Amino acid sequence: MSTDQKTFSLLVLIVLIIYILFRVDSQKSENMDKILNQIDSDFPVPVIETGLKDSVFPQLFEAAYFNGTEVSQGSEKYRFSRFSVGNLNVTSGKIIAGDPITLSQAIPFTTEFPIGEFPVELALSENNGFRTVAFSRISFSDAPVSKWEYALQPGQEPISLSDSDFYCFGVDGGMAVFIDAEANKALNSRGQSLLDFMFADISSTQEFQADIYSFESYNLARFSSGYGDGCYATYIGYDSTNQACRLLIDFGLIGWWN
Repeated sequence: MSTDQKTFSLLVLIVLIIYILFRVDSQKSENMDKILNQIDSDFPVPVIETGLKDSVFPQLFEAAYFNGTEVSQGSEKYRFSRFSVGNLNVTSGKIIAGDPITLSQAIPFTTEFPIGEFPVELALSENNGFRTVAFSRISFSDAPVSKWEYALQPGQEPISLSDSDFYCFGVDGGMAVFIDAEANKALNSRGQSLLDFMFADISSTQEFQADIYSFESYNLARFSSGYGDGCYATYIGYDSTNQACRLLIDFGLIGWWN
């Protein structure tokens, strides 16, 4: 390799490192903020057609995982199906949802989730022959959801799902993850570039990417984030005994809040 080629490669590496450090710093503060929902007026009121007998608001959070559910939103029509990603190992009961690029600064939710192995599933939305990840969830039990609430980080106050504001995490690489806090600590202690695993050997189709990435005795679930970059909210579904039975990311395809 010539001197000029080495210099160019070094410059590219420096630019990449500066970019990642900038994203980590900005993401850290962004994750703790309550972000104003500015997309209400952009979405027509959706009409949901489903065989699922569930009226808990938002109905779509469960109906999207019921094969055959259809949603009409303005002139667009979406048909939903379920896709199994695999089982996530939860070892500490503290879970992180976020952008894989910023995992070194990621903060787990305050809720204590069950410990064990739990299925991660995507709700795929098909529109004009193309499937997109609309929701991603962890199911801790088969119990019906009695209520949904925002998943909160330390310092965040509960707000209503009908509030004009919402909590969200930013995505800047078109991917999101679920990971246990203990697993995240082990991952970051390896000294491996997060970019190395974000796209390495991931199972994918032409439409979306999703799989379980394993390392040491841990793993994480990684998947495409809807249409790509954005700020996405995470919710907890509670059963009739007030136990967490779902953890769900909404990638904002359907304006259920209207």
